[in-house]
Amino acid sequence: MSKHKRAIQDAIRRIVNPDNIDTPRVIYGTVESVDMDALTCDVISITDIGETTIPGVSLMADIDDGVLYQPTVGSTVVVLWSDKQEPFVAFFSSIDNMYFWSQGRIQFNDGSFKGLVKVVELTQRLNALENAMNSWKQIAIQMAPGCTTYGIAGDFAGFGADTIPITQESDIENPLITHGDN
Repeated sequence: MSKHKRAIQDAIRRIVNPDNIDTPRVIYGTVESVDMDALTCDVISITDIGETTIPGVSLMADIDDGVLYQPTVGSTVVVLWSDKQEPFVAFFSSIDNMYFWSQGRIQFNDGSFKGLVKVVELTQRLNALENAMNSWKQIAIQMAPGCTTYGIAGDFAGFGADTIPITQESDIENPLITHGDN
């Protein structure tokens, strides 16, 4: 846009809107594509006069910490913008992912289940216990064959020769909910 044309538009805007009120505008659209690196999406507007692609619509009003929704391609969104605010998606009909960033506490429902588990550390601790138990079982079985002391006999009172299976992270994690940073 030329400087001259922009100056004329600004002059008309000042005449029509002397108090410089920033009037928001709303449009409904369909998500055409999502760029999670740029945190934007392209939206095809849904209007009575036809379709128009709005490229680079921000997924957040201000790109910063907070909540980020990744809309589903093909879903309906509501896009807001004004003279002072670039277009951003305000409402989503369907999302693929949701991301939280917080410097403080995040609580789901009443918080009664306490904090989320650190899967790597928990798996390591469980493996240490499982390995120790398996070692003790082998020692006890080796010491007990045919032993009838204190009524213990044969397979060490049902202890069995089978080892306890080692826990894998995939056994105890929900890959759809992840967390980190402490």
